[in-house]
Amino acid sequence: MSPPEPGPATQPPPDLAEHFARIVTDRHLKAGRALVAALGPLQGGGVLELGCGTGLLSEHLAEVVGPGGEVLGLDPSPYHVTIAHQRARPHVRVQVGSATTLGRFPAGCFDAVVANDLLHTWPEPAQVLHELHRVLRPGGRLGLVTPCRDHPHPVDTATAAVLARKPYDRHPPAAEDLGQAVNATGLEALLHEAGFERVRIEAQADVTVHPSVNAAIEFVQAGRWGRFLRQLPETPFNLRARARSEVAAELVRVRTDEGIRHTGVRLLAVATRALPAPC
Repeated sequence: MSPPEPGPATQPPPDLAEHFARIVTDRHLKAGRALVAALGPLQGGGVLELGCGTGLLSEHLAEVVGPGGEVLGLDPSPYHVTIAHQRARPHVRVQVGSATTLGRFPAGCFDAVVANDLLHTWPEPAQVLHELHRVLRPGGRLGLVTPCRDHPHPVDTATAAVLARKPYDRHPPAAEDLGQAVNATGLEALLHEAGFERVRIEAQADVTVHPSVNAAIEFVQAGRWGRFLRQLPETPFNLRARARSEVAAELVRVRTDEGIRHTGVRLLAVATRALPAPC
């Protein structure tokens, strides 16, 4: 879903993809529906959904655009795409692909683009946003949801502290595993730099309570598509397992009676590709 193009090593295996879907489906779909509503009228339009997963939001988009419209869902996981094909409607197409495979589409071929919970996973979000601007028609709208950088998940905070220690600091993550989370100011700047106008950003509370330390780690691990701590070798010193244990120990310090609480903020943004200036 982000440069460089995801290869087999970065795609989640079926069991992990299924685990992720089970953990976050409800909250992810709720956020996606709110994003679609914020985009405004889409009836009869052509909509691209990046990171369509198993096609639940694509199914909702099909209802919104109606039989006169068309939805194209892209996802880097063949497992997800296979499931999405099973529920796809006649005017919904689903393909293996990502934000780095948009070069195959001509300029101005979509009326709207939806990117739900993706921007923070892109190492080069500016490049992706420029490409999304290109594939939108003039007057087309981009809608995205992304967590705010200023409110990191407790697992991410604990992981950063652990990875700064020896010997883990000798194994930096690969570039493709590093996302670029932003805050509202940074997101607005990125969208304007990509050429979008009428940028509207809304900060929404996003509270998650994990019943246990392990549940919190599994939530983040599933969301990283198998990339969580993967830069650490399993042999000969089993660094990955040791690091996970230390992350768990850090989380114990912030655990409350209800579990691991994340009081986050989700940024919902809608932006428009400018119409050409009148002659």
